[in-house]
Amino acid sequence: MRIIIILLVVALVYITLKSLFTKNTKKSSGDIKAIKYCKYCKAYVALDELCSAKNNDYKNCKNYK
Repeated sequence: MRIIIILLVVALVYITLKSLFTKNTKKSSGDIKAIKYCKYCKAYVALDELCSAKNNDYKNCKNYK
């Protein structure tokens, strides 16, 4: 019975320490796109989809509402 309790405690300590020392890899600086508010679309869009950045007619924009 003591062996089972000791193994459970060791496993719990291992899981706790592992979660403390791992880094958050969900967000990386290279994957984050810059967004900006578009006054024509009235929504936040990525910079490459911004109406005024393309110098196109904003009524033809796919995000225009």
